[in-house]
Amino acid sequence: MAIQPFFALSTDTYFVRRVHQAGITQTYAYSPDPSRCRTTGVPDGSIDIQFDFYQNDVRARVMGPVPSHNVLETEPGHFYFGIRFDPGVLPPFIDGKFRDFCDQVVPLDDCIIDRKLEEDLIQSHFMGMRTDILLQAMHYHVDAEKDVAQKLFVDAVIQWIVKSKGCIRMDELAAHMQYSTRYIDKVFSQTMGISPKQFSQAIRFQNTLSQLTHGRSIKMVDLAQLCGYYDQSQMTRYFKSATGLTPKKYRDQIVNSNYESKFINC
Repeated sequence: MAIQPFFALSTDTYFVRRVHQAGITQTYAYSPDPSRCRTTGVPDGSIDIQFDFYQNDVRARVMGPVPSHNVLETEPGHFYFGIRFDPGVLPPFIDGKFRDFCDQVVPLDDCIIDRKLEEDLIQSHFMGMRTDILLQAMHYHVDAEKDVAQKLFVDAVIQWIVKSKGCIRMDELAAHMQYSTRYIDKVFSQTMGISPKQFSQAIRFQNTLSQLTHGRSIKMVDLAQLCGYYDQSQMTRYFKSATGLTPKKYRDQIVNSNYESKFINC
């Protein structure tokens, strides 16, 4: 499951509904603490759609996957509702290709196909209602992808990478897919905007992040081995590029913030 822990670290109360259906990982909502309005997005291979509510004003944006940590600006007094999709999933009511959103933040008005869906999400006041509306939309809208065979091919590559938690080697992937590594890289990169290796790195990092967030007693050297890194140094280098922190400093921040107590499951 793709997680963005710095969103929760920016607030005292983080509402979440874990969905795991129809390509949706979770929906979430929070209001940032005035002293923590600069938060960090990290690699997850996923797209978020986020609504920003303030008094009678509503703005919405599509946030694509990032290759390394980046700063996200939020504002005090604003309420944010977000939808996180599974890694590699572009919702069918969004116009474009997955590659169009990599390392980009795009206004939702510029790319949404279904205006009524946007209005329904804005007018609903409960997370459960918004989640149900989204699930219906994911089933209702037909994927407009013209090259169905290519989409199925890329989806299969994504499934192998996610199943391995980002640890599958490219030669192993080629053996499973029965295509050359060059062909897989070409087709995947054309569709996704990132290479299979980059996508694998994001998925492996997410596994590392999850282990540190929820399994805090594990030793770093054991964590590196568990998550498929060559050694602890390799894990630390990638983790720091992805978060701006070393694994140890990140774990200390999680512990000191009483991270788990922030969550309210809806």
